[in-house]
Amino acid sequence: MSRLSPLPLRLLLLGVLVVVAPACGKRGPPLPPLRPAPGPVTDVTVVRREDSVIVRFSTPIKNMDGTEPVLFDRAEIYALTVSAGKLSPDPSKVVQPKNRVGELGKQAPPAPKPATADATAAPDEPPVARPLVFVEKVAMDTTAPPAPPAAPLKPVPTAVPVPTVPPVTATSPAAAGATATPPVIPGLAVTTRFYVIVPYANRKRVGAVSDLLPVPIGAVPVAPQQATLTYDETTVTLTWVTGEDGETFHVYDATPPLTETAKPLTLTPLAVTTFTQPVVFGKPVCLQVRGVKAAPLGPISLESAPVNAACVTPVDTFPPPAPSGLIAFAATGSMTLTWDGVTAADLAGYLVLRGEGTGEKLQPLSATPVTGTSFTDTTARAGTRYIYAVVAVDNAVPANRSKESNRVEETGR
Repeated sequence: MSRLSPLPLRLLLLGVLVVVAPACGKRGPPLPPLRPAPGPVTDVTVVRREDSVIVRFSTPIKNMDGTEPVLFDRAEIYALTVSAGKLSPDPSKVVQPKNRVGELGKQAPPAPKPATADATAAPDEPPVARPLVFVEKVAMDTTAPPAPPAAPLKPVPTAVPVPTVPPVTATSPAAAGATATPPVIPGLAVTTRFYVIVPYANRKRVGAVSDLLPVPIGAVPVAPQQATLTYDETTVTLTWVTGEDGETFHVYDATPPLTETAKPLTLTPLAVTTFTQPVVFGKPVCLQVRGVKAAPLGPISLESAPVNAACVTPVDTFPPPAPSGLIAFAATGSMTLTWDGVTAADLAGYLVLRGEGTGEKLQPLSATPVTGTSFTDTTARAGTRYIYAVVAVDNAVPANRSKESNRVEETGR
């Protein structure tokens, strides 16, 4: 049997160590850090008024790859106006440095969580989108003729395809002398300003670009007329007259100070010419209404100028309902009364009225209202004929009294 000499054996062991050593706990090169970009902005709505465009949206809640927390630094707004008859632009034509019209700042960092005695960490709160508002003054285009009703705006694709013309062959109508019909390339019905919202992370990392937001720059709806504000014991009611057929309406709080970016009180446009809200006595309220029409594409609406604001300060002059079912029970040295209560939002209680003899004028037995529906008169004298009634009163100053309940007569014992 042959035996390895010491030198070959050493060389063999050295080769084994060279092969095995890289796998014995040594780490490879570090992976590049993940640098996600923000996903698209959410809750996008656009309102076009007579001289301005208001773009509302919320910050992204996830990154483009679905990871959290979202990385969001700012949102840039780009806009490009395209004349009537031309094609809708490709988004890449809008997102150009020369078309940048605004920037909305970085989201504030979340507040630190309070320390708890429990060693188990509280779960992270779900990401919350922060609403942002951008306003741009835009002059109405009065030069372009109004578009015919039969030519609505076409859907806005990501890239507008250009129709191709079929080649002329020997067998085609053109080759045979027939008149070829030129291809129809749809254009914009009215001058339109296109907006795009681009979120960024880490200053220059581009997130998911929004869809094109086409805003017609032609005439806005006709303003409503004759706004009137009234109230009763429960509600404030605004009524108005429509400005043109097919309008819907948004109602706004016009109590000073007014803000152009205020959201309407109506979550969806009203199809009726009436709006109500609960009354608050003693608090001034001003409301105004705008006519609304939906634009042909996207979450865009067109609003008229506001009708003059209607204002009122409700005063509580409305008494509660009158009690009923009053009954008197005579006992030695007292008279017990019971009645059916009433329901009123500002009910303070009841005043028990008493008169003697003919009872032409009844007087309250106590200065403060009774909160229940029964009362015992301990001042009744034996042999005296009494007449009783009950009225309800509210919390107004001075208090409003209801009409009297039914009257009852009873002799003291």
